[in-house]
Parts: sequence; structure tokens; C-alpha cells
Amino acid sequence: MRKTSGRVLTILDMIIEICQRHAQGMEFREWNAGTKIDAHMKDAGFNVKIHCDLEKTGFCFGGNKDNCGTWMDKMGSS
Repeated sequence: MRKTSGRVLTILDMIIEICQRHAQGMEFREWNAGTKIDAHMKDAGFNVKIHCDLEKTGFCFGGNKDNCGTWMDKMGSS
């Protein structure tokens, strides 16, 4: 179990919370964004938006023309 923000979470609690947050959608800018982590990435590529298509497919999706949207794809120098 892990204690965070005054709460004690089991692994199952954490997995459920991660899935719920992805389903609700999230937007953030990568921590330490800029040339220190990728010399060739365009500035907009560091802005991450993740949403879930709850009506049709149930799949989460994200990315934009300046980033790949997943850690598995390569874009820029990192």
C-alpha cells in the first residue's frame, strides 16, 4: 500500500484511479519541457492531451501533429 495525500491506496485503488483519470481526459505540459529533453521537438509537442471516446470505441487517444502521443513512437531527438 502507498500513502499519498493523506490516503492509503492499494495497487488496485491506484489502477482504478489511473483508468478513471484517463477516461475523464487530461491535459498537461511535459515536465521540464524544452530543448534539454529534446533538441528537435517543436514547443507544441510538449503539450499532452489525452481523451477517451466513451460513446463509440471506449479507447483513449491523444497526441497532435507535433508529438506522437505515446512513449513507444519516436519523434525528435529524445
